[in-house]
Amino acid sequence: MRVLLIFPPSVATEATVGFISVGQPLGVAYLAAALREHGHEVAICDALEEGFVEGAPRPTREPFTVQRVSAGFAQRAPLGPPFADGSFTVGLTVDEVMERIRAFRPDVVGLSAIFTSVALVSHEICRRTKALDARIVTMMGGTHPSGQQRETLADPAIDYVVWGEGEHAMPALVDALARGERRPTIPGVCFRGEDGKPVLHPPGFIEDIDTIPFPAFDLLPMERYFNTAAEGRIVKMITSRGCTYNCSFCSVPFMSQRTFRVRTPANVIAEIDRWVADYGIDGIMFEDDNLTLNVKRAHQLFDAIAERDYGLKLYARNFRADLFDLHMLRQMKRAGFDVIWITPESGNQRILDEVVDKKFDLRDVDDSVGLMKQAGLRVGAAFVIGLPEETREDINDTVAYARKLKGLGVDHFWFSIATPIAGTRLYDTALERGLIQGVDLSHFSYYEGQLNTEHWCATELVRLRNDLMDELNGYHNRILPGAAAAGL
Repeated sequence: MRVLLIFPPSVATEATVGFISVGQPLGVAYLAAALREHGHEVAICDALEEGFVEGAPRPTREPFTVQRVSAGFAQRAPLGPPFADGSFTVGLTVDEVMERIRAFRPDVVGLSAIFTSVALVSHEICRRTKALDARIVTMMGGTHPSGQQRETLADPAIDYVVWGEGEHAMPALVDALARGERRPTIPGVCFRGEDGKPVLHPPGFIEDIDTIPFPAFDLLPMERYFNTAAEGRIVKMITSRGCTYNCSFCSVPFMSQRTFRVRTPANVIAEIDRWVADYGIDGIMFEDDNLTLNVKRAHQLFDAIAERDYGLKLYARNFRADLFDLHMLRQMKRAGFDVIWITPESGNQRILDEVVDKKFDLRDVDDSVGLMKQAGLRVGAAFVIGLPEETREDINDTVAYARKLKGLGVDHFWFSIATPIAGTRLYDTALERGLIQGVDLSHFSYYEGQLNTEHWCATELVRLRNDLMDELNGYHNRILPGAAAAGL
């Protein structure tokens, strides 16, 4: 079958556009590779990257304006209902995505809704696809539909939801469609039954992730990524999947069911060798949920990379500060890391213990920062503010702790506003307390508060976040019409 996989454009308003980073969409690239192994013809449309204007300091086409993102410029086009007032796409327009669908003439269109913020535009693309040709099979996967299977299938324009990992489920589904089966029993495949009610098949997990083929980067405009990404000629990689911890605001525990599976260092090295040979890369962005969770394996991996002496710059995030030792940090420096991002989340130990369930002591963070500086590494720290259980005093503790880390030598800071994502304990808490009525797809952003409590309001948190980003990083994070915003 002919399958078109779409990474949708971002949707934002002037108040929520924030920072948008670009890079290869690993989810659809992995799916494309798996589908090809099953003999299907696959194309990818990355509507975010393909909407960039290369090498131009101003719009090349009216009536678009542009937003400075990373090292490139992204098109922006206004959206009307059902999107929130003032919403626009960042990347290709929906009309341009539809042009790609018409040109490829697919049997199947698959949308990757890894963020709730792109769910509504994904629904819109599916609706317009059905209007173009009702015979085209539509399916949606990613974190959002995996947490909202029933709600997603309530849209008659969406035929299937792929829940959880898709590298086995989606090829099996497309194989079944090729045989004429419309309602196959496949782990992770959800659809409407003959009575119109959702039929949900819980996902399984791919135990040996070394068996997953390398992502189909040859189907992507790789030189465009290299020209656009702030880091230059980098590729994204995942060397492990899942996390055994259970942070309240994070969707990974739901998606991975707190399992952790790793690729062998040999398999990772083989992939790095391929991208060095094929694309002459300068660096790698590791997208693991928790790269150093298995400390012994992390030592092996960093040693293997260092021994190859690639000369690559390595990037990653989501590190737990309590899993480091000086030997590992020196290995990471030798392998190619320059900045290590740790995730204290809060500066209040009670919030960490009783609300976030982070399961570490803030003293571990202080110690790790010292070790990182000793190893010659720069440090970034990420925090979350606005959890329903937080008082203003708790948030003040986080602000004070971030300033303390600045004094200890932390170089970069990132503040997120707690956002209730379906499938998280934060979402359940906000729903139980009546702080939300569900997911509002027309107005969903990770850059503005969704919650108001008796202790603080969303507007206050947005202002505080912007001020902290400015104070601690030395730049202003407010986006004004026509203004430029540098990527991280």
